[in-house]
Amino acid sequence: MTNAADLQPLVDSPREDLGAEYKAWLDLSQNDGRATLAKAAIALANHGGGFVVLGFEEQGENLISTERPEGTPEVTQDVVNGVIRRFATPEFHCEVHFVQSAASGAEHPVVCVPGDQTEPVMSKRDCDGVIMRNRCYIRKPGPRSEEPQSSEEWRALINRCVRASREDMLEAIRSIVSGRVDAVEPPPDVQEALDQFSAAANGRWQELSASLPENSPSRFPNGFYEMGFALIGNDPAQNLAKIQERLQQARRIRMTGWGPFLELNRNEWQPYPHDGMVEAWVG
Repeated sequence: MTNAADLQPLVDSPREDLGAEYKAWLDLSQNDGRATLAKAAIALANHGGGFVVLGFEEQGENLISTERPEGTPEVTQDVVNGVIRRFATPEFHCEVHFVQSAASGAEHPVVCVPGDQTEPVMSKRDCDGVIMRNRCYIRKPGPRSEEPQSSEEWRALINRCVRASREDMLEAIRSIVSGRVDAVEPPPDVQEALDQFSAAANGRWQELSASLPENSPSRFPNGFYEMGFALIGNDPAQNLAKIQERLQQARRIRMTGWGPFLELNRNEWQPYPHDGMVEAWVG
């Protein structure tokens, strides 16, 4: 993760290049200011990442640190990412660090733009004279942020996205082969709800199997195992028909062996609603 110390040279020895763009103080409460920042960030994202440094004025060939003008709102990470959400598609997350200039003592926001996008970033809003909707911007020598004009410029952008996508794919393959899976921390109440659900399901099975003969195979006299899991981070289905539609779609995806969901078509085995749940009894 980038820290302020790593960014100090950007403020103490300012020099624009393809990976760094310097802007005067921008009023991000105004559309012109938001559009100016968004265009620079989109171009840097398509370039492979970089930095937008605010609070520098051009004087000849020099970039001079200046204090934030009175009345210009403070730049925060939330505000910057609000600008990205407003103007860029697909969206990306920027970090904002504040670095003090040794020369002027002014504190400058440095917007760190990521460069790991697997598809070109485009604009989704207009702002007259600044940015146009549905346009792709890249960094060009100068440096400047403009649309790709030649086949070479488009090829370079697409190749960078393909390389980023390939790295994601290779990392996924390495994780599968090595058995390494990053654990996702569930919401705090999910485990308790799952335990309650599993206990209720086991109690219901005990209730249904109680009337079976002592040696019935459906009592699993040789032992059994139970499995329960919770799906989190998805919108609940509105009704049973929607659940069935989603299950049919999930059954088409098979990494290996059987899928995780059974489809019971025999009349005597078909699932049915019970006590606010979906139940299937094949005993």
